[in-house]
Amino acid sequence: MEKKTIGGLIAALRKASGMTQKDLAERLNVSDKTVSRWERDDGAPDLSLIPVIAEVFGVTCDELLRGERRSPEQQAQTAENTPKGERQRQRLLAVSLSKYKTRSTIAVCLALTGVLVAMAGNFGFNRAYLGFLTGCGCFLAAAAAQAIFVNGTFLSVAEEEDVGDFKRQVVALAEGVWTLTAVLLAVCLPLVVFVFDAYAGLSGGAWLFRGGFYGFAALSLYAVVLWLVNGQLVKRGVYAPKASFSHNRRWQRNCALLLTALLAVTFACQWGLNQFVGAKGLAEWQSFNDAGSFKAFIEQDVEYERMDHTSMTPAPAIQPHQAIAYYDEDGNVISEEEARTDHLYDGGEVFLTYVKRNETVRDIRYSIQDGEILFLETLSWESYNRGRGSLEAFNVLFGCAYFVEYGLAVLLYILKRKKA
Repeated sequence: MEKKTIGGLIAALRKASGMTQKDLAERLNVSDKTVSRWERDDGAPDLSLIPVIAEVFGVTCDELLRGERRSPEQQAQTAENTPKGERQRQRLLAVSLSKYKTRSTIAVCLALTGVLVAMAGNFGFNRAYLGFLTGCGCFLAAAAAQAIFVNGTFLSVAEEEDVGDFKRQVVALAEGVWTLTAVLLAVCLPLVVFVFDAYAGLSGGAWLFRGGFYGFAALSLYAVVLWLVNGQLVKRGVYAPKASFSHNRRWQRNCALLLTALLAVTFACQWGLNQFVGAKGLAEWQSFNDAGSFKAFIEQDVEYERMDHTSMTPAPAIQPHQAIAYYDEDGNVISEEEARTDHLYDGGEVFLTYVKRNETVRDIRYSIQDGEILFLETLSWESYNRGRGSLEAFNVLFGCAYFVEYGLAVLLYILKRKKA
């Protein structure tokens, strides 16, 4: 008696369909040598490919695993019994799916409520930490509720067979809700990352920019997580993959690698600009040709109302003459007695010693070589703020570049998927 094997049945079905080994290999996204090994029983298809092969040849997974088709009597019996309960079965699946979608809106509302609560805590009470923590409670509730809804929906059809497409829809909707929840949580992260006081808030502009970046990063990371999870779900047989599953996963991987490379290059450029250039590098410094004009400028009694960058409210003004600082030629702070010692005198003047009263000045830099001043420069708060504005504008451009790169990767994947 001839032994019935998976490879033998695949070979028979392929020949009956008029397909070559290469044709079948292209449909399954494997090599023709792999198909040849299957048919010689030198190997067996991966478990995740069994549903795909069954769909290609119009057989059941059970027939494929047994290595033989069902007898005409068995097929007739199935054909006789199926129409009797098919209408009721389809109605049960439709009702279960409708209830599941309705319940999923509860999880979505909880996630959106988390953002509203975080905004209320930050803007309404000027308490960023409080807003974030209360928002996290809503996000956790949304994720847990969706998990409960998925489990309940699967239990409602536990006794049903051939519900792979139904389970696929359930999982897809759950992944969408969890993705939304994760992104909204990431959007709220700046409330604790960029605020260093429990009794302070974050400005709307600062939150919008940083929250958008964090949300985008979370979306990219979560897409990778979902890619891995879906592969495991198919491998464990939770639901059967579509015929183009292997082809799509290959291009998902390729597009993800391409996107990672583009994002890494863009991030390196952005990090370099912020780390090595910064707002000071983009600002305009005021130069002085001699120590006398520098001292005259820096010792002016000029007040400047600085704004706190976090809350955009006026910072407490520094009173004139509140701090008197003396500096030596190396830029170190020294006492008044040390400043008046003989070794700092040069031609009857204290060398580079000054009283800083001009509050418009934010930073000072100078260089001395062999007792000669090479340059003296000051950076005003106004010029520094313009430089910081330019830096933020560059960061916005980098943020737009991230979105463009992400969109190009998604577009490339969509175009390749259509060719499957």
